[in-house]
Amino acid sequence: MLARLRSHRRTATGQLLRGLCYGAGTGIAGLASWWLQQHL
Repeated sequence: MLARLRSHRRTATGQLLRGLCYGAGTGIAGLASWWLQQHL
């Protein structure tokens, strides 16, 4: 049971990291498109 909990925690951490990376990428893409609109 402890191993399953540890595996679940690792999966949850991976999901959180993936979500943070997707969020950061989306934010950077949004900022880049906004910056281009301001400077073109």
